[in-house]
Amino acid sequence: MNFHLRQAQSIKYIQFLSASEFPNLHHGLTLRSGGFSHRPFHSLNFGKKTDDLKPSIDKNYKKFFVSLDIPQTRFCQTLQVHGSTVIRIKKNTPIEDYSKIQADALITNLTGTYLAMTVADCLPIFFFHHHEKVIGLAHAGWRGTLKKIAVQTIRKLGSQFKLPKNEFSALLGPSIGECCFKVGQEIYNCFSPSARRKKMRINLQAENALQLRKEGIPVENIRMINLCTSCHQRWFFSYRRDQGKTGRMLAFIGIRNEANDK
Repeated sequence: MNFHLRQAQSIKYIQFLSASEFPNLHHGLTLRSGGFSHRPFHSLNFGKKTDDLKPSIDKNYKKFFVSLDIPQTRFCQTLQVHGSTVIRIKKNTPIEDYSKIQADALITNLTGTYLAMTVADCLPIFFFHHHEKVIGLAHAGWRGTLKKIAVQTIRKLGSQFKLPKNEFSALLGPSIGECCFKVGQEIYNCFSPSARRKKMRINLQAENALQLRKEGIPVENIRMINLCTSCHQRWFFSYRRDQGKTGRMLAFIGIRNEANDK
C-alpha cells in the first residue's frame, strides 16, 4: 500500500506514505465513519451544502478539529464551484472571508494554516514544496480537470512564491475510478487519449497526472492512491453511486507550527 490509515479518536483518515519524510506536513482525506450524521449522510459528513442537518455537520467539524488538534481559526475553506480559480491565503485577511469566495484551489506559505476541500468522487490533489513551507490543495472533478485546475494551481504556486515547479510534489488522492466513471461521448472526447478507457470510461487521475507532468512536475514527484470512491462504500461517500444523496469527505493539508508538534 502507498498510504497510511490513521486514526485520531474515532476519526479515520488516509495519508500518503510518500509524504512521511516531511514530518511537519499534516495532510489527509477523512473516511466516512466516526461522525454524527444519519442516513444517507452517515456518518462523518463535512458537506455544508448537502441536505444533512446543520447541527450534525457542525458536530462533525468540531470533532475533527479536536481529534486532530487543528485550530478552527486557521482552517480555510471556499465555495467550491468546479472552476479553475486558485486563491492564495494571506496573513492579513480574516480566515472567514475566504468562505464567501468561489474557488477550487488554495495555496499558502503560512505555517499553522490549513487548507481544506470537500469531495465525494472528485479528485483531491495535495501539493507541497520539498524545501520551503509552501502548500496547495485542489478540487478536481471532471469539469475542473478539463479547466486544468491542477495546472492553474502549480503555476500559481510557482509564480507567487518564486519556486521551481519541479521542486513540488503532487499527491492525487482517492476519487471515482475508471471502473465506475462512465461519461457521454461529448465529455469523453474532451479528455486526452491516455485518460480514456473502453466503454466510455474516464481515468481522472491519469488526466491530471498527465497535465502536471506537462507542466514540469517530475513523474517521480507525482503519487496516486488508486482507491475508487464508488467501489469502496464502507470508506467513502460517492455522489455518483448514491445518486447525489450522500455526504462529503474532507481533504486537508497544513504545515504544523514546529513548537506545537506532537
